[in-house]
Amino acid sequence: MTRSDAPQTSLARLGAIAIAALLALTPTAALHAHGGDAETPDMAPTNGLLDQADAIAKDVAVIRGLPLKSPLKKDVQNREQLREALISRIAKEYTDEEIINEGRLYERLGLFPEGLDYKKLILDLLTAQIAGFYDQDIKALYIMSGLPEALQRPTMAHEIFHALQDQHFDILEMQAAFSPKENSDFQIARSALIEGDATVLMIDFTLREEKQLPQGDVASIAQMPMIAGTANAMTIENMTSLQDLLGSGGESAGSSMESVPPSLQESLIFPYIGGLRFVLLAYQKLGSWEKVDEIYSMAPVSTEQIIHPERYFAKDMPVLIDFEAKGALGSEWSEIYRNVVGEFQMHLTLKQHLRLLKKPGAPIPGVNLPEAVEGWGGDKILAFENKDKKVLIAHMSNWDTVEDAEQYYVAINGALARRFHGEQLVVQTTRGGHGESTCYTLGEGADAERLYVERWGDMVLHIEGVPHTPMPEGKHKEALVFKLRDASFDTLKRTDFLPEYEARMKAYAEKKALEAKEEAPAPKKKQK
Repeated sequence: MTRSDAPQTSLARLGAIAIAALLALTPTAALHAHGGDAETPDMAPTNGLLDQADAIAKDVAVIRGLPLKSPLKKDVQNREQLREALISRIAKEYTDEEIINEGRLYERLGLFPEGLDYKKLILDLLTAQIAGFYDQDIKALYIMSGLPEALQRPTMAHEIFHALQDQHFDILEMQAAFSPKENSDFQIARSALIEGDATVLMIDFTLREEKQLPQGDVASIAQMPMIAGTANAMTIENMTSLQDLLGSGGESAGSSMESVPPSLQESLIFPYIGGLRFVLLAYQKLGSWEKVDEIYSMAPVSTEQIIHPERYFAKDMPVLIDFEAKGALGSEWSEIYRNVVGEFQMHLTLKQHLRLLKKPGAPIPGVNLPEAVEGWGGDKILAFENKDKKVLIAHMSNWDTVEDAEQYYVAINGALARRFHGEQLVVQTTRGGHGESTCYTLGEGADAERLYVERWGDMVLHIEGVPHTPMPEGKHKEALVFKLRDASFDTLKRTDFLPEYEARMKAYAEKKALEAKEEAPAPKKKQK
Protein backbone atom coordinates (compact mmCIF):
# COMPACT_ATOMS: atom_id res chain seq x y z
CA MET A 1 0.00 0.00 0.00
CA THR A 2 1.15 3.50 -0.67
CA ARG A 3 1.05 6.52 1.54
CA SER A 4 -2.27 7.14 -0.18
CA ASP A 5 -3.52 4.29 1.95
CA ALA A 6 -2.13 5.94 5.03
CA PRO A 7 -3.17 9.10 6.85
CA GLN A 8 -5.08 10.80 4.12
CA THR A 9 -8.75 10.33 4.33
CA SER A 10 -11.84 12.16 5.39
CA LEU A 11 -15.51 11.50 5.08
CA ALA A 12 -14.99 9.00 2.36
CA ARG A 13 -12.14 7.04 3.76
CA LEU A 14 -14.12 7.43 5.96
CA GLY A 15 -12.26 10.67 6.30
CA ALA A 16 -9.00 12.42 6.54
CA ILE A 17 -7.72 9.83 8.96
CA ALA A 18 -9.68 6.74 8.12
CA ILE A 19 -7.87 6.16 4.86
CA ALA A 20 -4.96 5.55 7.12
CA ALA A 21 -6.79 2.39 8.01
CA LEU A 22 -6.44 1.19 4.44
CA LEU A 23 -3.00 0.23 5.66
CA ALA A 24 -4.87 -2.12 7.93
CA LEU A 25 -6.65 -3.90 5.10
CA THR A 26 -4.20 -4.96 2.42
CA PRO A 27 -5.81 -6.29 -0.74
CA THR A 28 -4.26 -9.67 -0.19
CA ALA A 29 -5.61 -9.88 3.34
CA ALA A 30 -9.06 -9.06 2.02
CA LEU A 31 -9.03 -11.14 -1.15
CA HIS A 32 -7.25 -14.15 0.27
CA ALA A 33 -8.39 -14.20 3.88
CA HIS A 34 -9.61 -17.75 3.36
CA GLY A 35 -6.15 -18.89 2.34
CA GLY A 36 -4.73 -19.29 5.83
CA ASP A 37 -4.64 -17.98 9.36
CA ALA A 38 -1.75 -15.77 10.43
CA GLU A 39 -1.21 -18.04 13.44
CA THR A 40 -0.73 -21.27 11.49
CA PRO A 41 2.81 -22.61 11.04
CA ASP A 42 2.63 -22.23 7.26
CA MET A 43 4.72 -19.05 7.25
CA ALA A 44 7.04 -17.71 4.60
CA PRO A 45 10.63 -17.85 5.92
CA THR A 46 12.14 -14.48 6.76
CA ASN A 47 15.47 -15.48 5.29
CA GLY A 48 15.55 -14.75 1.59
CA LEU A 49 12.63 -12.27 1.56
CA LEU A 50 14.85 -9.48 0.24
CA ASP A 51 16.11 -11.72 -2.56
CA GLN A 52 12.53 -12.73 -3.32
CA ALA A 53 11.59 -9.07 -3.55
CA ASP A 54 14.27 -8.44 -6.17
CA ALA A 55 13.06 -11.39 -8.25
CA ILE A 56 9.40 -10.38 -7.91
CA ALA A 57 10.26 -6.81 -8.91
CA LYS A 58 11.66 -8.09 -12.20
CA ASP A 59 8.50 -10.13 -12.84
CA VAL A 60 6.22 -7.21 -11.95
CA ALA A 61 8.13 -4.89 -14.29
CA VAL A 62 7.66 -7.34 -17.16
CA ILE A 63 3.99 -8.02 -16.42
CA ARG A 64 3.07 -4.35 -16.39
CA GLY A 65 5.67 -3.03 -18.85
CA LEU A 66 7.13 -0.54 -16.36
CA PRO A 67 10.87 -1.14 -15.88
CA LEU A 68 12.59 -0.38 -12.60
CA LYS A 69 14.35 2.97 -12.90
CA SER A 70 16.48 2.36 -9.79
CA PRO A 71 17.02 -0.46 -7.27
CA LEU A 72 14.39 -0.81 -4.55
CA LYS A 73 15.20 0.34 -1.06
CA LYS A 74 13.64 -2.32 1.17
CA ASP A 75 13.58 -3.79 4.66
CA VAL A 76 11.96 -6.71 6.49
CA GLN A 77 10.09 -5.90 9.72
CA ASN A 78 7.73 -7.74 12.02
CA ARG A 79 4.11 -6.74 12.64
CA GLU A 80 4.83 -4.69 15.74
CA GLN A 81 7.62 -2.71 14.03
CA LEU A 82 5.34 -1.89 11.09
CA ARG A 83 2.53 -0.96 13.44
CA GLU A 84 4.76 1.48 15.31
CA ALA A 85 5.99 3.00 12.04
CA LEU A 86 2.42 3.64 10.90
CA ILE A 87 1.36 5.08 14.24
CA SER A 88 4.35 7.41 14.09
CA ARG A 89 3.36 8.54 10.60
CA ILE A 90 -0.21 9.26 11.64
CA ALA A 91 1.08 11.30 14.59
CA LYS A 92 3.18 13.43 12.22
CA GLU A 93 0.24 14.28 9.99
CA TYR A 94 -2.70 14.38 12.41
CA THR A 95 -3.06 15.52 15.99
CA ASP A 96 -5.15 13.57 18.46
CA GLU A 97 -7.61 16.46 18.39
CA GLU A 98 -8.06 16.19 14.62
CA ILE A 99 -8.69 12.45 14.87
CA ILE A 100 -11.19 12.94 17.69
CA ASN A 101 -12.98 15.72 15.79
CA GLU A 102 -13.38 13.58 12.70
CA GLY A 103 -14.86 10.77 14.78
CA ARG A 104 -17.26 13.20 16.44
CA LEU A 105 -18.38 14.46 13.02
CA TYR A 106 -19.30 10.93 11.96
CA GLU A 107 -21.08 10.38 15.26
CA ARG A 108 -23.10 13.58 14.69
CA LEU A 109 -24.09 12.28 11.24
CA GLY A 110 -25.24 8.99 12.74
CA LEU A 111 -22.49 6.96 11.06
CA PHE A 112 -20.76 5.94 14.29
CA PRO A 113 -22.38 4.75 17.53
CA GLU A 114 -22.26 7.24 20.37
CA GLY A 115 -19.00 7.19 22.31
CA LEU A 116 -16.99 5.19 19.75
CA ASP A 117 -13.23 5.56 20.32
CA TYR A 118 -12.29 6.39 16.74
CA LYS A 119 -8.54 6.56 17.29
CA LYS A 120 -8.45 3.21 19.10
CA LEU A 121 -10.52 1.65 16.33
CA ILE A 122 -8.07 2.82 13.66
CA LEU A 123 -5.06 1.62 15.63
CA ASP A 124 -6.71 -1.74 16.27
CA LEU A 125 -7.27 -2.14 12.56
CA LEU A 126 -3.64 -1.36 11.89
CA THR A 127 -2.54 -3.92 14.45
CA ALA A 128 -4.84 -6.65 13.23
CA GLN A 129 -4.35 -6.59 9.48
CA ILE A 130 -1.26 -4.76 8.32
CA ALA A 131 0.82 -6.81 5.90
CA GLY A 132 3.53 -4.45 4.64
CA PHE A 133 3.63 -1.20 2.72
CA TYR A 134 5.55 1.08 0.39
CA ASP A 135 6.51 4.43 1.88
CA GLN A 136 6.69 6.98 -0.92
CA ASP A 137 8.08 9.68 1.37
CA ILE A 138 11.37 7.84 1.77
CA LYS A 139 10.98 5.59 -1.30
CA ALA A 140 11.23 2.41 0.75
CA LEU A 141 9.44 -0.96 0.67
CA TYR A 142 8.62 -2.57 4.02
CA ILE A 143 8.10 -6.34 3.90
CA MET A 144 6.38 -7.93 6.87
CA SER A 145 7.86 -11.12 8.24
CA GLY A 146 5.60 -13.92 9.41
CA LEU A 147 2.94 -13.73 6.71
CA PRO A 148 1.30 -16.97 5.57
CA GLU A 149 3.11 -18.39 2.55
CA ALA A 150 0.01 -17.96 0.38
CA LEU A 151 -0.04 -14.20 1.06
CA GLN A 152 3.64 -13.26 1.10
CA ARG A 153 4.43 -13.16 -2.62
CA PRO A 154 1.16 -11.55 -3.83
CA THR A 155 1.49 -8.92 -1.09
CA MET A 156 5.06 -8.19 -2.12
CA ALA A 157 4.01 -7.91 -5.77
CA HIS A 158 1.30 -5.39 -4.87
CA GLU A 159 3.64 -3.23 -2.81
CA ILE A 160 6.50 -3.47 -5.29
CA PHE A 161 4.17 -2.23 -7.99
CA HIS A 162 3.51 0.85 -5.85
CA ALA A 163 7.26 1.51 -6.01
CA LEU A 164 7.11 1.26 -9.81
CA GLN A 165 4.11 3.59 -9.92
CA ASP A 166 6.06 6.07 -7.84
CA GLN A 167 9.16 5.86 -10.02
CA HIS A 168 7.16 6.43 -13.21
CA PHE A 169 4.30 8.69 -12.12
CA ASP A 170 5.39 10.39 -8.84
CA ILE A 171 2.62 9.56 -6.40
CA LEU A 172 3.37 12.50 -4.12
CA GLU A 173 2.89 14.88 -7.04
CA MET A 174 -0.37 13.15 -7.98
CA GLN A 175 -1.72 13.87 -4.49
CA ALA A 176 -0.27 17.35 -4.10
CA ALA A 177 -3.06 19.62 -5.35
CA PHE A 178 -5.51 19.12 -2.45
CA SER A 179 -4.63 17.86 1.00
CA PRO A 180 -6.77 15.14 2.60
CA LYS A 181 -7.81 17.66 5.24
CA GLU A 182 -9.49 19.90 2.65
CA ASN A 183 -10.63 17.52 -0.11
CA SER A 184 -10.72 13.91 0.95
CA ASP A 185 -12.84 12.98 -2.07
CA PHE A 186 -9.96 14.00 -4.36
CA GLN A 187 -7.54 11.90 -2.33
CA ILE A 188 -9.81 8.83 -2.42
CA ALA A 189 -10.13 9.12 -6.19
CA ARG A 190 -6.36 9.27 -6.64
CA SER A 191 -5.92 6.41 -4.17
CA ALA A 192 -8.48 4.33 -6.10
CA LEU A 193 -6.47 4.59 -9.32
CA ILE A 194 -3.23 3.69 -7.51
CA GLU A 195 -4.72 0.81 -5.51
CA GLY A 196 -6.98 -0.47 -8.28
CA ASP A 197 -4.07 -0.71 -10.72
CA ALA A 198 -1.94 -2.49 -8.11
CA THR A 199 -4.77 -4.92 -7.36
CA VAL A 200 -5.10 -5.86 -11.05
CA LEU A 201 -1.33 -6.37 -11.14
CA MET A 202 -1.45 -8.54 -8.00
CA ILE A 203 -4.13 -10.79 -9.49
CA ASP A 204 -2.21 -11.09 -12.78
CA PHE A 205 0.95 -11.94 -10.84
CA THR A 206 -0.83 -14.62 -8.81
CA LEU A 207 -2.38 -16.20 -11.91
CA ARG A 208 1.03 -16.32 -13.56
CA GLU A 209 2.46 -18.02 -10.48
CA GLU A 210 -0.34 -20.58 -10.78
CA LYS A 211 0.41 -21.03 -14.53
CA GLN A 212 -3.07 -19.77 -15.49
CA LEU A 213 -1.67 -16.80 -17.37
CA PRO A 214 -0.75 -16.08 -20.06
CA GLN A 215 -3.27 -17.99 -22.17
CA GLY A 216 -2.47 -17.40 -25.82
CA ASP A 217 -2.76 -13.66 -26.39
CA VAL A 218 -4.41 -13.09 -23.03
CA ALA A 219 -1.80 -11.84 -20.56
CA SER A 220 -4.04 -10.08 -18.02
CA ILE A 221 -7.47 -10.36 -16.46
CA ALA A 222 -8.14 -7.00 -18.14
CA GLN A 223 -8.18 -8.86 -21.48
CA MET A 224 -10.70 -11.50 -20.40
CA PRO A 225 -14.22 -10.86 -21.80
CA MET A 226 -15.85 -12.41 -18.73
CA ILE A 227 -13.93 -10.11 -16.38
CA ALA A 228 -14.72 -7.08 -18.54
CA GLY A 229 -18.40 -8.01 -18.48
CA THR A 230 -18.37 -8.42 -14.71
CA ALA A 231 -16.72 -5.01 -14.30
CA ASN A 232 -19.34 -3.42 -16.55
CA ALA A 233 -22.16 -4.96 -14.53
CA MET A 234 -20.67 -4.10 -11.13
CA THR A 235 -22.61 -1.53 -9.12
CA ILE A 236 -21.50 0.65 -6.23
CA GLU A 237 -23.04 -1.96 -3.92
CA ASN A 238 -20.70 -4.64 -5.29
CA MET A 239 -17.71 -2.36 -4.78
CA THR A 240 -18.27 -2.11 -1.04
CA SER A 241 -19.61 -5.48 0.12
CA LEU A 242 -17.23 -6.80 2.77
CA GLN A 243 -19.00 -10.17 3.03
CA ASP A 244 -18.81 -10.76 -0.73
CA LEU A 245 -15.14 -9.83 -0.65
CA LEU A 246 -14.17 -12.11 2.24
CA GLY A 247 -16.42 -15.00 1.34
CA SER A 248 -17.86 -17.47 3.79
CA GLY A 249 -14.39 -18.69 4.74
CA GLY A 250 -13.02 -15.30 5.70
CA GLU A 251 -13.74 -15.63 9.39
CA SER A 252 -10.25 -14.71 10.57
CA ALA A 253 -10.08 -11.43 8.71
CA GLY A 254 -13.78 -10.76 9.14
CA SER A 255 -13.75 -11.10 12.91
CA SER A 256 -11.53 -8.03 13.31
CA MET A 257 -14.03 -6.01 11.29
CA GLU A 258 -17.13 -6.95 13.27
CA SER A 259 -16.92 -3.88 15.51
CA VAL A 260 -16.17 -1.52 12.62
CA PRO A 261 -19.15 0.66 11.57
CA PRO A 262 -20.51 -0.44 8.15
CA SER A 263 -19.73 2.89 6.49
CA LEU A 264 -16.08 2.63 7.55
CA GLN A 265 -15.82 -0.98 6.39
CA GLU A 266 -17.08 -0.01 2.95
CA SER A 267 -14.84 3.04 2.80
CA LEU A 268 -11.79 0.86 3.41
CA ILE A 269 -12.70 -1.49 0.58
CA PHE A 270 -13.70 1.05 -2.07
CA PRO A 271 -10.25 2.20 -3.28
CA TYR A 272 -9.30 -1.42 -4.02
CA ILE A 273 -12.48 -2.74 -5.60
CA GLY A 274 -13.84 0.52 -7.02
CA GLY A 275 -10.36 1.29 -8.29
CA LEU A 276 -9.97 -2.19 -9.78
CA ARG A 277 -13.23 -1.74 -11.67
CA PHE A 278 -12.14 1.69 -12.93
CA VAL A 279 -8.84 0.31 -14.23
CA LEU A 280 -10.49 -2.70 -15.91
CA LEU A 281 -13.02 -0.46 -17.67
CA ALA A 282 -10.28 1.99 -18.65
CA TYR A 283 -8.28 -0.85 -20.22
CA GLN A 284 -11.41 -2.07 -21.99
CA LYS A 285 -11.91 1.40 -23.47
CA LEU A 286 -8.28 2.22 -24.27
CA GLY A 287 -6.95 -1.20 -25.29
CA SER A 288 -3.42 -1.17 -23.83
CA TRP A 289 -1.49 -0.61 -20.62
CA GLU A 290 0.47 2.16 -22.31
CA LYS A 291 -2.78 4.09 -22.75
CA VAL A 292 -3.86 3.33 -19.18
CA ASP A 293 -0.51 4.72 -18.00
CA GLU A 294 -1.40 8.04 -19.60
CA ILE A 295 -4.28 8.40 -17.13
CA TYR A 296 -1.74 9.09 -14.39
CA SER A 297 -0.86 12.43 -15.98
CA MET A 298 -4.41 13.61 -15.20
CA ALA A 299 -5.85 11.06 -12.82
CA PRO A 300 -9.46 11.05 -11.57
CA VAL A 301 -10.24 13.97 -9.27
CA SER A 302 -13.43 12.75 -7.57
CA THR A 303 -15.08 9.51 -6.52
CA GLU A 304 -17.76 10.41 -9.05
CA GLN A 305 -15.19 9.82 -11.80
CA ILE A 306 -14.19 6.47 -10.25
CA ILE A 307 -17.78 5.26 -9.89
CA HIS A 308 -18.69 6.53 -13.38
CA PRO A 309 -15.57 6.13 -15.59
CA GLU A 310 -17.46 7.57 -18.54
CA ARG A 311 -17.58 10.90 -16.70
CA TYR A 312 -13.81 10.80 -16.25
CA PHE A 313 -13.30 10.32 -19.99
CA ALA A 314 -15.87 13.04 -20.71
CA LYS A 315 -13.81 15.40 -18.47
CA ASP A 316 -16.83 16.02 -16.21
CA MET A 317 -15.19 18.06 -13.45
CA PRO A 318 -16.68 18.83 -10.04
CA VAL A 319 -17.41 22.32 -8.76
CA LEU A 320 -15.44 23.53 -5.73
CA ILE A 321 -17.90 24.71 -3.08
CA ASP A 322 -17.13 26.93 -0.11
CA PHE A 323 -19.13 28.96 2.38
CA GLU A 324 -18.81 30.46 5.84
CA ALA A 325 -21.00 29.95 8.89
CA LYS A 326 -18.94 31.20 11.82
CA GLY A 327 -20.38 34.71 11.63
CA ALA A 328 -23.87 33.43 12.35
CA LEU A 329 -22.78 31.23 15.25
CA GLY A 330 -20.77 33.74 17.24
CA SER A 331 -17.92 33.17 19.67
CA GLU A 332 -19.63 30.25 21.41
CA TRP A 333 -18.89 27.95 18.49
CA SER A 334 -15.49 26.91 17.05
CA GLU A 335 -14.93 25.29 13.66
CA ILE A 336 -13.44 21.81 14.02
CA TYR A 337 -13.78 20.36 10.50
CA ARG A 338 -14.03 21.48 6.86
CA ASN A 339 -13.84 19.07 3.93
CA VAL A 340 -15.41 17.65 0.76
CA VAL A 341 -17.67 14.63 1.23
CA GLY A 342 -18.09 13.42 -2.37
CA GLU A 343 -20.53 11.14 -4.15
CA PHE A 344 -19.23 7.92 -2.63
CA GLN A 345 -19.48 8.96 1.02
CA MET A 346 -22.83 10.67 0.48
CA HIS A 347 -24.10 7.39 -0.93
CA LEU A 348 -22.82 5.50 2.13
CA THR A 349 -24.47 7.96 4.50
CA LEU A 350 -27.86 7.61 2.83
CA LYS A 351 -27.43 3.85 2.60
CA GLN A 352 -26.71 3.48 6.30
CA HIS A 353 -29.80 5.40 7.33
CA LEU A 354 -32.17 4.09 4.68
CA ARG A 355 -31.12 0.44 4.63
CA LEU A 356 -28.87 -0.59 7.47
CA LEU A 357 -30.68 0.81 10.49
CA LYS A 358 -32.75 -1.92 12.08
CA LYS A 359 -35.77 0.24 12.71
CA PRO A 360 -39.31 -0.28 11.47
CA GLY A 361 -40.70 1.81 8.68
CA ALA A 362 -41.89 1.48 5.11
CA PRO A 363 -39.60 2.30 2.16
CA ILE A 364 -39.20 6.04 1.63
CA PRO A 365 -41.31 7.16 -1.37
CA GLY A 366 -39.26 8.60 -4.21
CA VAL A 367 -35.87 7.46 -2.84
CA ASN A 368 -33.80 5.23 -5.09
CA LEU A 369 -30.19 4.45 -4.16
CA PRO A 370 -27.68 5.00 -5.67
CA GLU A 371 -29.56 7.30 -8.07
CA ALA A 372 -30.15 9.81 -5.27
CA VAL A 373 -26.52 10.98 -5.48
CA GLU A 374 -25.63 10.27 -9.11
CA GLY A 375 -26.14 13.93 -10.01
CA TRP A 376 -23.48 15.11 -7.52
CA GLY A 377 -21.53 18.13 -8.70
CA GLY A 378 -19.58 19.23 -5.62
CA ASP A 379 -19.99 19.84 -1.89
CA LYS A 380 -18.46 21.09 1.36
CA ILE A 381 -19.17 20.10 4.96
CA LEU A 382 -18.38 22.24 8.03
CA ALA A 383 -18.54 21.11 11.66
CA PHE A 384 -18.51 23.25 14.80
CA GLU A 385 -18.49 22.57 18.54
CA ASN A 386 -19.40 24.67 21.56
CA LYS A 387 -18.03 24.70 25.10
CA ASP A 388 -20.41 21.88 26.03
CA LYS A 389 -18.87 19.72 23.27
CA LYS A 390 -22.09 19.77 21.27
CA VAL A 391 -21.43 19.37 17.53
CA LEU A 392 -23.38 20.93 14.68
CA ILE A 393 -22.79 20.52 10.97
CA ALA A 394 -23.65 22.47 7.83
CA HIS A 395 -23.32 20.64 4.50
CA MET A 396 -23.81 22.41 1.16
CA SER A 397 -24.03 20.35 -2.04
CA ASN A 398 -24.25 21.32 -5.72
CA TRP A 399 -26.09 19.16 -8.27
CA ASP A 400 -25.88 18.83 -12.04
CA THR A 401 -29.52 19.78 -12.50
CA VAL A 402 -32.42 21.07 -10.44
CA GLU A 403 -34.01 17.65 -10.83
CA ASP A 404 -30.90 16.01 -9.32
CA ALA A 405 -31.07 18.43 -6.39
CA GLU A 406 -34.75 17.61 -5.90
CA GLN A 407 -33.94 13.90 -5.84
CA TYR A 408 -31.25 14.34 -3.19
CA TYR A 409 -33.51 16.64 -1.17
CA VAL A 410 -36.14 13.90 -0.99
CA ALA A 411 -33.48 11.30 -0.10
CA ILE A 412 -31.83 13.24 2.72
CA ASN A 413 -35.23 14.06 4.23
CA GLY A 414 -36.13 10.38 4.00
CA ALA A 415 -32.88 9.44 5.70
CA LEU A 416 -33.55 11.85 8.56
CA ALA A 417 -37.09 10.54 8.98
CA ARG A 418 -35.84 6.94 9.12
CA ARG A 419 -32.87 7.78 11.34
CA PHE A 420 -35.01 9.50 13.98
CA HIS A 421 -37.98 7.16 13.62
CA GLY A 422 -39.73 6.73 16.95
CA GLU A 423 -38.20 9.84 18.49
CA GLN A 424 -40.07 13.05 19.21
CA LEU A 425 -39.85 14.95 15.95
CA VAL A 426 -41.81 18.00 14.77
CA VAL A 427 -41.62 18.62 11.02
CA GLN A 428 -42.45 21.83 9.13
CA THR A 429 -42.21 21.91 5.34
CA THR A 430 -42.42 25.03 3.16
CA ARG A 431 -42.24 25.60 -0.58
CA GLY A 432 -41.47 28.78 -2.48
CA GLY A 433 -40.38 30.06 -5.85
CA HIS A 434 -36.72 29.15 -5.26
CA GLY A 435 -37.30 25.65 -3.94
CA GLU A 436 -38.38 23.94 -0.75
CA SER A 437 -37.29 23.45 2.85
CA THR A 438 -37.97 21.21 5.82
CA CYS A 439 -37.27 22.19 9.43
CA TYR A 440 -37.22 19.52 12.16
CA THR A 441 -37.43 20.05 15.90
CA LEU A 442 -35.96 17.01 17.65
CA GLY A 443 -36.73 16.44 21.32
CA GLU A 444 -37.97 19.03 23.77
CA GLY A 445 -36.81 21.27 26.57
CA ALA A 446 -33.16 22.27 27.03
CA ASP A 447 -31.92 19.37 24.90
CA ALA A 448 -34.11 20.12 21.88
CA GLU A 449 -32.30 20.75 18.62
CA ARG A 450 -33.05 21.80 15.07
CA LEU A 451 -32.32 19.98 11.81
CA TYR A 452 -32.87 21.78 8.54
CA VAL A 453 -32.81 20.84 4.86
CA GLU A 454 -33.35 23.27 2.00
CA ARG A 455 -33.15 23.01 -1.76
CA TRP A 456 -32.49 26.29 -3.51
CA GLY A 457 -32.31 25.68 -7.26
CA ASP A 458 -29.46 23.22 -7.84
CA MET A 459 -28.10 23.57 -4.27
CA VAL A 460 -29.07 21.63 -1.14
CA LEU A 461 -28.22 22.76 2.39
CA HIS A 462 -28.33 20.23 5.24
CA ILE A 463 -27.93 21.43 8.85
CA GLU A 464 -27.89 19.31 12.03
CA GLY A 465 -27.39 19.82 15.72
CA VAL A 466 -28.44 23.45 16.18
CA PRO A 467 -29.77 24.10 19.70
CA HIS A 468 -33.45 25.04 19.62
CA THR A 469 -34.59 28.08 21.59
CA PRO A 470 -38.30 28.90 21.12
CA MET A 471 -38.72 32.38 19.65
CA PRO A 472 -41.55 34.90 20.20
CA GLU A 473 -44.31 35.15 17.62
CA GLY A 474 -42.98 36.75 14.44
CA LYS A 475 -39.34 36.34 15.50
CA HIS A 476 -38.76 32.74 14.38
CA LYS A 477 -36.43 33.83 11.56
CA GLU A 478 -34.05 35.11 14.22
CA ALA A 479 -33.54 31.57 15.53
CA LEU A 480 -29.97 30.28 15.23
CA VAL A 481 -30.84 27.67 12.62
CA PHE A 482 -32.15 30.36 10.26
CA LYS A 483 -29.20 32.66 10.92
CA LEU A 484 -26.94 29.76 9.98
CA ARG A 485 -29.02 29.10 6.88
CA ASP A 486 -28.77 32.75 5.75
CA ALA A 487 -25.02 32.94 6.36
CA SER A 488 -24.44 29.70 4.41
CA PHE A 489 -26.26 30.89 1.29
CA ASP A 490 -25.03 34.49 1.54
CA THR A 491 -21.36 33.43 1.56
CA LEU A 492 -21.67 30.58 -0.95
CA LYS A 493 -18.85 30.43 -3.54
CA ARG A 494 -18.65 28.13 -6.54
CA THR A 495 -15.29 27.75 -8.30
CA ASP A 496 -14.44 25.82 -11.46
CA PHE A 497 -12.23 22.90 -10.52
CA LEU A 498 -9.73 22.80 -13.40
CA PRO A 499 -8.28 26.33 -13.16
CA GLU A 500 -7.83 25.93 -9.41
CA TYR A 501 -6.21 22.53 -9.87
CA GLU A 502 -3.81 23.82 -12.51
CA ALA A 503 -2.85 26.81 -10.38
CA ARG A 504 -2.08 24.56 -7.43
CA MET A 505 -0.01 22.18 -9.52
CA LYS A 506 1.96 25.10 -10.94
CA ALA A 507 2.66 26.32 -7.40
CA TYR A 508 3.72 22.81 -6.38
CA ALA A 509 6.13 22.55 -9.32
CA GLU A 510 7.65 25.93 -8.49
CA LYS A 511 8.08 24.90 -4.85
CA LYS A 512 9.79 21.65 -5.85
CA ALA A 513 12.13 23.49 -8.21
CA LEU A 514 13.07 25.95 -5.48
CA GLU A 515 13.69 23.15 -2.97
CA ALA A 516 15.85 21.29 -5.47
CA LYS A 517 17.86 24.43 -6.12
CA GLU A 518 18.38 25.00 -2.38
CA GLU A 519 19.44 21.39 -1.81
CA ALA A 520 21.83 21.29 -4.77
CA PRO A 521 25.51 21.36 -3.74
CA ALA A 522 27.31 24.61 -4.37
CA PRO A 523 29.50 24.52 -7.49
CA LYS A 524 33.16 23.95 -6.79
CA LYS A 525 35.43 26.91 -7.33
CA LYS A 526 37.98 26.49 -10.06
CA GLN A 527 41.52 26.40 -8.79
CA LYS A 528 43.74 29.05 -10.20
